[in-house]
Amino acid sequence: MKKHGKLLLKYLLLFVMTVFVMGCFSVSAATKTGFVTQKGKTYYINKDGSKQKGWLELDGKGSGGGNATVAAYALGSGLGAQLEDNVPYTDWEAGYSEYQRYASAFRLHASNMLPDSDGALDAESIETVKRWILEDGGVYASYYSGGVLSDDFAYYQTKRIGHDYASHAITIVGWDDQFDRSHFRAAAMPEENGAWLCKNSWGPDVMDNGYFWMSYEETTLGEFTQFQMQPASATEQVYQYDGIGSMSAFSMDAVSNVFTAETDGSLTELSFYNSEANSSTLWYQAQVYLLDADANSPEDGTLAAETEGTVFYHGMKTISFPKPVSLQKGQRFAVVLQLRNDTESGETAYQYIERNVEQASGLSEYFYAAPGQSYVKWGNYGWRDTTELTSRDGTKMGNVVLKAVVQQATAESYSMKQLTEACALAESLEDGTELTAYSAAQQMLTAAENGTCTQEEIDLAALQLLTDLEAEGVVSYPAHLYDSISDAKLGDCNWDSSVTLSDATLALTWYAQSAVKDPIAITARQFLGADVDQDGTIALRDATLILTYYAEAAVGNSVTFEELLQK
Repeated sequence: MKKHGKLLLKYLLLFVMTVFVMGCFSVSAATKTGFVTQKGKTYYINKDGSKQKGWLELDGKGSGGGNATVAAYALGSGLGAQLEDNVPYTDWEAGYSEYQRYASAFRLHASNMLPDSDGALDAESIETVKRWILEDGGVYASYYSGGVLSDDFAYYQTKRIGHDYASHAITIVGWDDQFDRSHFRAAAMPEENGAWLCKNSWGPDVMDNGYFWMSYEETTLGEFTQFQMQPASATEQVYQYDGIGSMSAFSMDAVSNVFTAETDGSLTELSFYNSEANSSTLWYQAQVYLLDADANSPEDGTLAAETEGTVFYHGMKTISFPKPVSLQKGQRFAVVLQLRNDTESGETAYQYIERNVEQASGLSEYFYAAPGQSYVKWGNYGWRDTTELTSRDGTKMGNVVLKAVVQQATAESYSMKQLTEACALAESLEDGTELTAYSAAQQMLTAAENGTCTQEEIDLAALQLLTDLEAEGVVSYPAHLYDSISDAKLGDCNWDSSVTLSDATLALTWYAQSAVKDPIAITARQFLGADVDQDGTIALRDATLILTYYAEAAVGNSVTFEELLQK
């Protein structure tokens, strides 16, 4: 075994010698520190004149636009859902700290989207939107924004007809059935009273403190979507492979994802997306299998749970199993999903599978999938691993967009290192205790002592304070990002609760693809697992360290990444 471990290390080192290493770009020194505007763009400049690496510059990113469907993909990933107070939208030109990428106060539980009609909403749909506002707050919608407001901040236009002309998104926050049609422009006046109260994203200095009215009869108004959010939970873990939206819809008899339980717990829910290509009333059958040790397909094991029913509207759906499925750490399990548009005819419905997307806007999306994770079933072919398949246009297929929700048996003990380190740094500054996030951090320390908070709340408070400290030039991303992560998780790139040769191969693959400027999109959890030297990048050194860790463990040597880094 010891010889085997050495051969593995030698193999990797020989292999990576063939990898082309790209050069680094240098940044010209600036004469000013702090936030500096250069050629119309705002950056944070460090004291040494370098551009702050820990700030996400948004120029050109996300400029391809989006919609409610893309938003649901992103929010469903469980990352980046932040409060406006913590990440002001008005700061987007200056960019945001990379620490905020890993901060999320909420997770999307479900979403509902009304099917678009040929014109304005009918009376029944109007009542549905009203109910959504009462249930969960503001409702997303899009419309054609090229029209003209009246002096009473009322909007209705006849220049464009139909949802295809929508060019901007707003949030509907209220309504007035008696809003008089006389408030609209005489040149474009609706036939009946009634309007939606809309909040725009252009700030309080435009329209009526950022709000305006839109007639019920506006035909470009569509994509009405309800988002059902829930606070992040310390004991709830969502098993998933999908990221933020590089996916396409395929008609399949059934799909499945295979996961490995990271802790003891109970599988209670399953989440999936009802594509707009499907009926808005959709039949489903969901199953959970506890897999045998030598399982080669999602059904090679014991059927532990099964449920069926109907969901309504397009969007992300979360369904519950009548009886939770008990899981033990290390147990492999599969979630299997069938969707039908018509239960009588058995017409298969479309299901989402990841696929690389090259957009004309320049905003491209990539995925990474490993064998043994996702499976599809159709016709007489039986179960097939998605990594073995390609779509009709020749592009490779990735993971199935299917999530399993597991309630951990017990909440993990608090990890306080990240928060205490951030507080100590703030207290070392002359005015550090006056930072906005410091007071909240202190409150969270007290709550942790009393056992009245969650790990997610602790991590969020720490990341907020690290953001403020970075703006002060005290720390640079990714310092202290990994303080809440145990050594056992480092190196576990695929998060199967073990560090193996596969993890080293993954890290090397990600590095190699980035080196030739063809990066593979990976989840935040995968990134944190691969970046074992904690320098904010996945490099050759990380792959070598992971392989060394694996080789040492294979021959019975107990070692930590911290020890390996010191050699």
